[in-house]
Amino acid sequence: MTLPSVRKAPQAWADLYQQVEYYADHQPELGRRFMQEVEANLALLSKNPLLGTSYVLVTGNATDLRYWTMAAFPSHVIFYRVESDFLTVVRILHSSRDLQSVFESE
Repeated sequence: MTLPSVRKAPQAWADLYQQVEYYADHQPELGRRFMQEVEANLALLSKNPLLGTSYVLVTGNATDLRYWTMAAFPSHVIFYRVESDFLTVVRILHSSRDLQSVFESE
């Protein structure tokens, strides 16, 4: 069985770089560590794409998204979609954000 490759949507790239910059501004090593943790978690998800939990909006509407909370950065959530040949990372968000609003507006 071939493991799915990982693709990051443009907004996921933007989320990632924004968070890395934020951490790097406060502590450079933390920015690097965050990037490494994201990549390690994406490698894990590519091997086990159904590891994340299905994301359901507060309204009860199901989405085709799954989410995964990173253990080393438990306030950050990776939202992704499982496709046939790849995993698409849709967003990488801090859990303090109004996630409902983010996904209702997209």
